[in-house]
Amino acid sequence: GSEEADAHGRAMELYRRHRKALSGEDPALAASMEEALARRCRTPPGCAEDAMNYYAKLLDQRQRSAVPTPGAALELLGVLQGLLHQRPGNAFYLFSVAEQLEVAGSLLGNETMLGTAVQAYEAALRADSSFGVLDDITRYKAWEMIVLVLWRLGDEERAQTWAASAGHAGYPWR
Repeated sequence: GSEEADAHGRAMELYRRHRKALSGEDPALAASMEEALARRCRTPPGCAEDAMNYYAKLLDQRQRSAVPTPGAALELLGVLQGLLHQRPGNAFYLFSVAEQLEVAGSLLGNETMLGTAVQAYEAALRADSSFGVLDDITRYKAWEMIVLVLWRLGDEERAQTWAASAGHAGYPWR
């Protein structure tokens, strides 16, 4: 009924504002939306998955448009982990958490975070093998990052094993 239509209308308005904020044409809207979503998501009981996802995308855009800082990387990591908590085993969320663990771990020189990033990339690939939702570029990046991070951590044997597996899997390694 009417209540459902109202909820749908509010969700579509939030979506339209989010798309405009991400477009870059209204930086003030992006900043105010990020602030409002942060407040909403940080206040118990927290926010719904769609709002958390919009918040993560705004944080990601801000991080990608400037030099990443440890604080911003950790903030985004926390939001992405919240998304993963809402949908455990989601290949997209696992991949996003892995990427952010790698960014934060690299910025902070934290090898534990880098090792956890490898585990998250592996989990994303396992989840994807069950449902096949990641595109080829994302799969390739996961394989590549596993190899690079393992080399960075000094685990050359596992890195070579992953590189060989990627080659056998048909990924275009050069």
